[in-house]
Amino acid sequence: MSAIQAARMTSSSWYVFVEEDRIDFDVWEPTCLRPEWSLVHGEYVEGGEEDARDVGERLAREHVPELMAVGMLPGDRPHRGVYRVPDGSLLVRVKGRHRECRFRVSVGELVYSEEEITAPRPEGKAPRRNATLFYLRFLLFG
Repeated sequence: MSAIQAARMTSSSWYVFVEEDRIDFDVWEPTCLRPEWSLVHGEYVEGGEEDARDVGERLAREHVPELMAVGMLPGDRPHRGVYRVPDGSLLVRVKGRHRECRFRVSVGELVYSEEEITAPRPEGKAPRRNATLFYLRFLLFG
């Protein structure tokens, strides 16, 4: 193990994450809408927890959710409310002319990481097909 790897293992690694509140449509029931949180941004932060919190607060002030950005014109700036919730994350409410979106910004310390290990594939076995492509082909062609 090199000195760099040893130093990285003993020091903390801090990250900032942005999750947007999105509406998911139920495939079987098109009128049924399910709100869900989706991770849209993750960023490693040099330094410690305070540095990560500063980056998180900057993202809370500047990030524009994709759903909101689609309808904005250059120079538009939506109303924004930033709330610190009891767990320490920031909940942000963004309102524009025709839309309202929410997202949350969290700061996290990496406590465990493991590299992926791929097992050798058995001989003669076909690769698994993507379930989504199979379903779309079923819908289109019957």
